[in-house]
Amino acid sequence: MDRIIRGRLDAAPMVRAIRRFVIDERGQDTIEYALLAALVAVLTIPALDAVRSALRIAYLSWNTAMVKCWRMPVPGTGGGC
Repeated sequence: MDRIIRGRLDAAPMVRAIRRFVIDERGQDTIEYALLAALVAVLTIPALDAVRSALRIAYLSWNTAMVKCWRMPVPGTGGGC
């Protein structure tokens, strides 16, 4: 506790650290990549929702066609798909 001066905490080391952090630009690339990754993630969610809807519609139409194919044909109609 050598940073306590007259009952108060010496804030000078913290102020120096904050100044170094603000002036230093080494972390700028990392922050930019993090923001870019967040943007990609946010834009991917609606795209995946659209793909899910399209796949659901395609599967349901395929399933309906397959169910119709597997029904027993009415005798004498030449039936099937």
